Amino acid sequence: IGKFRKQVARQAEMGAGDDDIIQWIMHNYYLDENTAEAIYRYIKEQKDFLGTVSTHESITVEKYIDDDSRQNFIFHTIYGRRAHDAMARILAHLLQKRIGSNVGMVIDDNGFILITPRRPIDIDRLIDQLTECDLKKELKNAVAKTELMKRRFRHVAGRSLMILRNYGGNSKTVGQQQMKGHFLISTLRNEYGEDFSMINETYREIMEDAMDIRHTKEVVEKIEDEEIEIEMRESDIPSPFSHNLLLQGSTDVIKMEDKKERLQQLHSKVMERIEEKQ
Repeated sequence: IGKFRKQVARQAEMGAGDDDIIQWIMHNYYLDENTAEAIYRYIKEQKDFLGTVSTHESITVEKYIDDDSRQNFIFHTIYGRRAHDAMARILAHLLQKRIGSNVGMVIDDNGFILITPRRPIDIDRLIDQLTECDLKKELKNAVAKTELMKRRFRHVAGRSLMILRNYGGNSKTVGQQQMKGHFLISTLRNEYGEDFSMINETYREIMEDAMDIRHTKEVVEKIEDEEIEIEMRESDIPSPFSHNLLLQGSTDVIKMEDKKERLQQLHSKVMERIEEKQ
């Protein structure tokens, strides 16, 4: 996807016409004209609005203040949801320690958002912390007290026969198993610390199965070696690539039937801003 975006953006920069690029997409990716045009318009609108398109070699961080005065740092990345999950949790944990306040997250296949109180945040410094830290250690600390950790531990304890689904002819509900898991992990941590085998297996399952710490390390190493560029942008209107991410973070206040209408409103604002620039 990153290579494709880069090729489309490069052709546009070289002066290729819209029809030529659409035909190129149809020919190389075996798509019908309507699909090829929709994909091209989507990328073109992002380029025209924000001035850049994120690829496998660049990450765009977009700062946007929403209607609730929340500060959204939208990371336009395309390294896979599992890698995004790991990277977002590490960054949120680092940022939370620095500002002493809760940091919200929205995670998707096409990027992630860090939601913070409205105060100055130095993203360059945060990226430096990311490249300098022990990623595994920070991720372990980030998930240690989460519901994700508790749920995964229950599965590990069940496979280890430390929590039984059935005993004496009576089946245990998921809630009962979860409660026993909570007591068990607390006891193990108090008695043996974080190095107990079942706790280690839970961390491994989270970092390697639920998330992708290996690919995250590869991405961070490329950021450190400047093989992946970080670009900052700020806008009072969210860019096209960020619309779905922002709506995911607003599902508590936006009903599903209103999602299409909200997307249309955001798109109209984007098109108005693009026309103003031209």
